[in-house]
Amino acid sequence: MTTTTPKWQGKPFFAEQVSDKLNADNELVKRMSQHFEEFKNKKIYRSMPIIEHFYGKFKLTSESITDENIQETTSKGKDQDSRNDKRMLLDIFTYNNYYDLTLKTQRQIFFSRAYELLAISLLNFDFKLEVENKDYLDKRVHHWNSILKDLFSRTPFYTVPALFPTKAFNIGPEEELTDEEEIKLVSNITIRELSSDIAAWEVKYLSNLEYYKNDSLMPIIYSVFNKSFTQLRLLKDRIQKNASDKYENETLTDLALRFKYIVINAFATFMKPSPVVLQNVAFTSNLNLIRNFGEHRRYSPPLRDNVGYFFNFTESKSSEPFIEINDDLKDDIKPKALLLQAIANHPIFKLLESEEFKNGVFYVLPQKNKIISPIANDISESVLENTKITELNIEPIQLDEFKIFQEKLKRRKKLNISDHRLMFGVDEEDIDAWDEDAKVKNKQLVIARAEFICELLNINFDGRITQVKFFNENLQSI
Repeated sequence: MTTTTPKWQGKPFFAEQVSDKLNADNELVKRMSQHFEEFKNKKIYRSMPIIEHFYGKFKLTSESITDENIQETTSKGKDQDSRNDKRMLLDIFTYNNYYDLTLKTQRQIFFSRAYELLAISLLNFDFKLEVENKDYLDKRVHHWNSILKDLFSRTPFYTVPALFPTKAFNIGPEEELTDEEEIKLVSNITIRELSSDIAAWEVKYLSNLEYYKNDSLMPIIYSVFNKSFTQLRLLKDRIQKNASDKYENETLTDLALRFKYIVINAFATFMKPSPVVLQNVAFTSNLNLIRNFGEHRRYSPPLRDNVGYFFNFTESKSSEPFIEINDDLKDDIKPKALLLQAIANHPIFKLLESEEFKNGVFYVLPQKNKIISPIANDISESVLENTKITELNIEPIQLDEFKIFQEKLKRRKKLNISDHRLMFGVDEEDIDAWDEDAKVKNKQLVIARAEFICELLNINFDGRITQVKFFNENLQSI
């Protein structure tokens, strides 16, 4: 270094992380910021966005997880082996393996694992793919399986628990946790399916990224990271402040879609020639827009003008809007459009197009219309007599059995397979013994009983009981 070489000044990490940028009304964030004192004199090479904090409204209650009935095992106690999109969504966008002084943790919603999945896919892209060689492709799936096992074993990289892995936080669960303990930290199915999906994505979009095989995508990945997580922090503050008013029906899928729009738009702003629209793309509280891209792009200038610059958005392609690239792009812009197309169709984003997600899954806030009311005293044995099925010799549910159901639900405890058998009034042997000609009618009778019990318990039969393993493995196919 010579005397004329300018000294490295660096960026003050502490000042950037603990400042008036943070939401002053968020006590939890302010409490977390005290941990940053040890970085007071540390400097970094580049400015960084606010790290992902614990937010009181950005977590999933055990009730929300229970409502979706994620089945980890079969009726015989073996691990499920089929693809589970809801479980994959949980593993990508939530995390609960941190130290807490209460000794109980809840699934916190973080976005940095999803971004790391996208970034690592681009940075580890195999430009020497032998697309006709099945053995080579199988090795590529194995390669991604190894990478994802490591990635999912770690804390989401840009979060407070990642920065302070040995500290115990005082998050304090707002409820008694019961169902959370039954769900593994990360599902092997998620790693298996995502490995296969990313390997298939590489094959499909090899030609899209060919232009960049000798270039590093790290500069744009960093720029998009900085821009996206700055906007995500603003979004979190907005939802935290207005959760019970404007965002009361927000689900994990809605938050994941907001992340998707923010990231894709951020890439577009760094690729598109000026001018670009600098408006935040995901602030709307209108869930119909968030869940319907065709509608959203009409009312969102960033999606229409930034992202829409690269694609032909038409009504016929509203369900798959990133399929057709704009024919009028100049030659020097087309490689950027192809890159954006590959990004927009990455497996973590395609996952969100799952049909079962169209109305949102995993409510972020407790749903007022799902709160179980104390109606035990209003239910009499004469009312429960309506659960009797004379044709099948099924006795009515007893009042004390019904009260056990209520007590479990009030305490947010999960109904088990024995409870489901009682609800339908039959077990597996009973169903196997049904006469072939009477199966459809018998199914209707036991479903009517279960629906009536659900109505008395003030819970939904469709979407809750219809997803439990007892129903799926014994009644659904009849």
